[in-house]
Amino acid sequence: MKRILFGLGCTLVLPCSLLAQDRAPAARLGIPAATIRAQSPGVEPAGVFDIPKAMPKGTVSELPSAPSPLPLPGSPPMPVGPSGPLPSGSLPPGTIVGPMLSVPPGPIYGAPIPSGPVYMNPYVGVPSLMGASPTQSNWYAGVEALAWLVNGYKAPPLVSSGPFGTSGILGNGKVAILYGGDTIETNPRYGARITLGYWFSPCWAVEMNAFYTRSVEETFTASTASVGGADLARPFFSTNQQGEASEIISRNNIVNGSVTVLSRSHLFGGELNARRHWWTDPVNSLDLIAGFRYLSMQEELEISESSVGLPAAGPASGLSRSLTDSFKTRNNFYGIQIGAIYQYASGPWNVELRAKIAGGVNRQYVSVDGEVTAISGGNPPDMPGGLLALRSNIGEQRRDKFAFVPEVGINVGYDINSRLRVYGGYTLMYWSMVARPGEQVDRFIDENLLPDWPARPPANGLRPLPKFETSNVWVQGVNFGLQYKW
Repeated sequence: MKRILFGLGCTLVLPCSLLAQDRAPAARLGIPAATIRAQSPGVEPAGVFDIPKAMPKGTVSELPSAPSPLPLPGSPPMPVGPSGPLPSGSLPPGTIVGPMLSVPPGPIYGAPIPSGPVYMNPYVGVPSLMGASPTQSNWYAGVEALAWLVNGYKAPPLVSSGPFGTSGILGNGKVAILYGGDTIETNPRYGARITLGYWFSPCWAVEMNAFYTRSVEETFTASTASVGGADLARPFFSTNQQGEASEIISRNNIVNGSVTVLSRSHLFGGELNARRHWWTDPVNSLDLIAGFRYLSMQEELEISESSVGLPAAGPASGLSRSLTDSFKTRNNFYGIQIGAIYQYASGPWNVELRAKIAGGVNRQYVSVDGEVTAISGGNPPDMPGGLLALRSNIGEQRRDKFAFVPEVGINVGYDINSRLRVYGGYTLMYWSMVARPGEQVDRFIDENLLPDWPARPPANGLRPLPKFETSNVWVQGVNFGLQYKW
């Protein structure tokens, strides 16, 4: 029995002596000792034993699933992400590597946020595809240049011309309409739009924008010189004669004159919205908006004429006369608006789609005025009015109508850096129930209402009448701008 115990003791002493003599076997193998100790017993090198050490009380030791080798002296530090070392070459340029953010649960973030490096939302500091900046950007602002087109409005024939003796009366195949009878347009509209927004929480922001297009004018002029020996006239329908008639402005060797038609238009507006970050995933995001919208459009159609009688005019020789008709409209829209903003990004490139619709009150104003501004060689008129604007329709009117304004827009942008973006896009807007000046012209005239014309047979009813016609407005065009975040 003593011999057996002695043999066992020698067996235990011999390995311990060998281990004591070679305390750094891993160093000679080129492997850190800490690495070998961290390995599981199943991969322990043959002939090497590691005596487990006593753990402090209350400490739980777990073996890692994979070895984590220590860097060799002089080696550069390896980038470390939330899940351990990251393989080189696996990150896109400009990717920010760092610990994951703590994202509150809820439906607004959609799919689970992936582990590892993520693109950061430059507005609120939560993961999305709106940039690549780890810093929180609460403010954002944009400025754009606009080049828009607005559909025209219809107007009756306002100026005509025909061979000598036709008096420019419509219905004669030789008489041509020089202005009116079709659509009157005042384009293009150049202007600017500014946007300012602030994210006061990861989910909520307030955003305002306003646009302004400068006033545009279109002028048409015809005169004795431009029509040669032809008759130049302003056509209308006479309720006294129950047929087409005209006022002669120019006739060869009898009357010299000219007529000018001026159309003017001015469009601007703004909106204030609350913005709700609703959903995002690694390549898409969706925000909802709701707020208030304002639009204003002011337009004017003015017809001015002047003429003077030549010696061949007989009693009208030397008689000069000038008059003006003016039709003005103003539309102010006040409405509640809802919509959505969708964004997609791929690297520095991004696409933004906006769709919104507003419904509310469109306050319409119509103003009609006319007067003979100058007359010589005859008695001054004792009644107000020009030709198409007479005492039967001169005045101002106002009314409110329900209208709606849908709008869609697309922008394609490129992020120069984490704060600055350049973009261009297209906008399409529709506006219902809009009063426009050409549609307020009534070309049916009781000649007895003309201020300085001789008496005519009585007409059946007063004309022209005040009109309150409306139509729909289409606005479309391109925009180019810059956006800055801070």
